[in-house]
Amino acid sequence: AGKAVILEFLHMLCGGDTAQHTCLLDWLTHAVQHPNAPGETTLCVSGPQGCGKSQLWNIIRQLLHHGHCIDVGARGLWWIPVLGASTATACIHIGECEQRELMRLVPRIQVRARVVVTTSVALDVVENELKRFTFIQCSNARVGDQAYFQALRAAIDDAGTVSAVRTSLRHRLLWARVRSFVRARAVVGYWL
Repeated sequence: AGKAVILEFLHMLCGGDTAQHTCLLDWLTHAVQHPNAPGETTLCVSGPQGCGKSQLWNIIRQLLHHGHCIDVGARGLWWIPVLGASTATACIHIGECEQRELMRLVPRIQVRARVVVTTSVALDVVENELKRFTFIQCSNARVGDQAYFQALRAAIDDAGTVSAVRTSLRHRLLWARVRSFVRARAVVGYWL
C-alpha cells in the first residue's frame, strides 16, 4: 500500500502530465540503477509552497541512502565544486534556488554527483543548456492537504516501502525491454 502511495504521489506531483512523469521516473530509475554513476541531468523541480517538493527530496534521499545525499541551500552553492569531487556524494540538493543562482550554477555543476534543485519560482535556461536539465513543474492539487502528506510521510519513513519502490525502479527498464521484445516478435510473427 505504501508503494502505491509513493508512486501515486510522483504521478500527482507532475499534474498527471505523462511526459513529465516519464522524465521523473527515468531520472529516478537512472539514479537507483546506477548509484555511483554521474547524473545525466540536473533535476529542477518548481512549484508553489506546500505542493510536495520537499517530500520528493525525502523520497530521493531514502532511495539513494541518506549518507550519500547532501542538502545545501542556494547560499551554499560555492560547495558544489568541492562536493562534486567527492565520490561518496550521490546527490546534492539545492533548495529554493532562483534563476540568477541557477545561471551561476550551470557552468559549475560537476557531473560526479546528481543535483536536485527545488524552488518556488519557475526556472528557465538558455536553449543550448536544456539537455543538461530535467524540468518538473509541480501540480498544486494537494497544497494544504495535511492528511495526504501525513500518509505520504509515513510511507516514505517505512523502510520496506522504500525498498519496494527501489526494486520497482531497478526493474523498470528491464520490463520495458521485455515488452518491446515481445511486441517485436508479435509483429514479425504476424507478418510471417
